[in-house]
Order: sequence, then structure tokens, then C-alpha cells
Amino acid sequence: MRLISMCQSSRSGLRPYSPADVCRSDEEKSLFVTDIPLFLNKTQIRQAFFRYGDIVKCKLTTRNHYYNAHVQFSNASSITQFEDIWAIICLGNSLRVCPASYLKAQHDIHREHVAILAGIPKNIKEADLTEIALQANAKAVNIPLSYNSYKPKPYAYLNFASFESLEAAKELTIAFRNKGLTWHSPDEAKNLCHVCG
Repeated sequence: MRLISMCQSSRSGLRPYSPADVCRSDEEKSLFVTDIPLFLNKTQIRQAFFRYGDIVKCKLTTRNHYYNAHVQFSNASSITQFEDIWAIICLGNSLRVCPASYLKAQHDIHREHVAILAGIPKNIKEADLTEIALQANAKAVNIPLSYNSYKPKPYAYLNFASFESLEAAKELTIAFRNKGLTWHSPDEAKNLCHVCG
């Protein structure tokens, strides 16, 4: 009887339960989210992603002085749109996003072409720089928070899809609230003044 049952299951196309398949299916429906300020909570993060699809799970973990999040949707089709979206805004703050199914090389592409824009006034959030990001054709913008004071630093990291996009952006003259901003490479961050940029 057991042999017959197994044969019938095979003929009907049923597959045995596989934890690996379940995990892979969950990954295909999930996002990995980074650079989440610690003053945001799970409810606020869920609300920010709700317009992209029905959310079934949102798990936060602490890394350094930020949260990371694993956001799972009910359908894998919700993830497709994030192949072109590298960040979303949550209450004025930019959260970096990447499909959880991406390999390390795909993750690395999101941080491969980066420039710093310095001279940003105090207490500015990424949402205030949306027009600049569009003008520069940046895929994501992030203002780092001070480890000690947790206040925004006076410069922002801009991520680009290609080296060509990065170089084209650096040719632009950028101003914010009538104040000129300056371009720098990421390795110059340690030399930028944390007060005036």
C-alpha cells in the first residue's frame, strides 16, 4: 500500500516536502533592507513598504548603529519592481533595498559606483535631496548618522548604476538652498569636517 501511495503521488506530480525549496521560495518574495535608523520601528517600516504589496513578515536585526530588515511579501511579483528601485523613503529617511535572492555580486553592484556630495546643511534628511538625486541620476542617496550624536553628517553618499552615470553626475554643479555642494570620492569621507562638511 505504501508503494502504491508513493507511485500515485509521483504520477500526480506531487513533490516531497523540502525545507530548502521553502527557504528559496521565501527568499524570492523577500527584500533585504539596510541603513534603517534606530528611531524607526517595525510598524513604520511595514507601512513604508505596504504600497509595494501585501507584507507577511518584517524582521529587524541590529547591525552597528542601524537596523537591517527582512521584509517578506505574499507574492514574488512584488519583488520584481525592486530590480530597478535601490532605495525607498520612510518618514524622510532613505532605506536601501535589495532582493533577498540576489547573489553577493548583485548586492555589490549597488555599492560599486559611489560619490559623496558634501556641504549639506544641518538636520537634512534624504527626502530633502530627492530632486538632487533625480538631477544626478542617482539610484540611491544616504546621509550617514554620527555614531556618537546620531545626528546627520553634512554630506551624503550617492549610488549610481554605472561608472558613466557617476562621472556624468560629477560634472554637474549642484546647489542646495542656494549653497554650492562639492563632489568627493568615498575615501575622502574621513577628511570631511563632521560639522560643516
